Amino acid sequence: MFSNCALWEYLPKILKIDCRRIYIEQTKSSLNPASKPLQSTITLSQINSTPFLKASISISQTMPNSQIFVLLSILLIFLSLPNLNRAAIRIVIGTCHASSYLTGKAGFCTTENYADCCKEGKLYPQYRCSPVVTNTTDAVMDVGGFSQGSDGGSPAECDSNYHNDTDMVVALSTGWYNGGSRCLKKIRINGNGKSVLATVVDECDSLNGCTSDQNFEPPCPYNVINASPGVWGALGIPTDKQEVPITWSDA
Repeated sequence: MFSNCALWEYLPKILKIDCRRIYIEQTKSSLNPASKPLQSTITLSQINSTPFLKASISISQTMPNSQIFVLLSILLIFLSLPNLNRAAIRIVIGTCHASSYLTGKAGFCTTENYADCCKEGKLYPQYRCSPVVTNTTDAVMDVGGFSQGSDGGSPAECDSNYHNDTDMVVALSTGWYNGGSRCLKKIRINGNGKSVLATVVDECDSLNGCTSDQNFEPPCPYNVINASPGVWGALGIPTDKQEVPITWSDA
């Protein structure tokens, strides 16, 4: 899997591969990847005597492996061109900034599970991405309600059902939710020296918020696991902690 490639762990460094003089330069922002989500772009340049050809390939962190395979196949075809004299590949890993800002609108907000209610006129960042998923993905776990009348608002997006507080269920930030690709799949959550499995049933929306569907709460941060009280209990963490750092992975 591309997102688990060693380049994510050992940047910055420069690898020089003696194969048709292909140079791979890897660079990384000094920002802590746990505090800022990452995006990656592969820029491919082929320099012949004539003509000059340049192409760019962007890889989203939430892109399915099949799409990544197609893009890398295109890259290999490009490198196999018969008159290739030199190719330069630069992999740039930088921050994923807020795509826009949402103007807050106040309304009836259930404060169960320490919900943060929207403030009228306040600007809230909106994110389309989340940090790359690894075997130990850093995240912030907060408390979420998935039962009817709770701070979760509408039924869970993945199965259109409500869930009891004792159920082992979670909602993922938009980037990790990835358009529902993790719906009803298990993830492993590690915290407080324990490890538990939970089922993804909903999206913690990082783009939309401050409406009745979102309990008039702001858009979710980019790195959140919104977990039921049952998950908190299984990890032995009191819900009054409200937010705790954890790691998670696909199960």
